[in-house]
Amino acid sequence: MSDAPIYNLKELPFMAPAGPHMPWADPQVVIPPALMIRDSEGATWTLGFDYDEREWRGGKYEYDVVRNGRVTGAYARRIECSVNSYGNRVVRIWGAEGWRTWNGRSFV
Repeated sequence: MSDAPIYNLKELPFMAPAGPHMPWADPQVVIPPALMIRDSEGATWTLGFDYDEREWRGGKYEYDVVRNGRVTGAYARRIECSVNSYGNRVVRIWGAEGWRTWNGRSFV
């Protein structure tokens, strides 16, 4: 993910990593309708502007998933931050490939 394209964070400040003043997202926050969420590691998640052409033509709008302004390589219709049974915040995405969970490096 370190070589992943990055959005211009000066033009899109909501994609930038949040400072310590910004609270974590509440459990069960979903993008959309939320613009962005912050996980327990302090990372900022949002949907980008690039879309999956194959899904787009079929009327299923999937955009690139962005973490701290960097493209993760995944496309999704929604991003969800929830709390698992251990009390940890988990970031999951929903798209053409079904539900996938962030493992710290990629979605599986």
